[in-house]
Amino acid sequence: MVSWIEFWARENDPRKYTKTKRRVWDETIVLAPSEIGELAVFARRSGDIWFLGVINGLTGRTIRVPVGFLGRGKYQATLVRDQQDDPAAVKIEELSVSSKDSLSIRMRAGGGFVARFVPK
Repeated sequence: MVSWIEFWARENDPRKYTKTKRRVWDETIVLAPSEIGELAVFARRSGDIWFLGVINGLTGRTIRVPVGFLGRGKYQATLVRDQQDDPAAVKIEELSVSSKDSLSIRMRAGGGFVARFVPK
């Protein structure tokens, strides 16, 4: 388990930040589970790297998000999820996915989710 502060410090190391921060997006897609005022789900691409972001409203929920926006082949996914038992912490996972997969995302009220997909 990692606290938001530890995650923020690690993810915002200036050397890492300049390597992964995308200033120009080639594509942005608002995904179907989105509901105005309740839930925002979007995918953004820069080059061949995709990012998925979810911003949850005032009700905790679990959603399933297909990752059909990914290109062909396998991707290494880094997932950052709400830690359900500690509002100040996140859970970080690494896994392999393809465009045929979908992600089950459980979020606290006011929580969210972030993923980065890099081609293998």
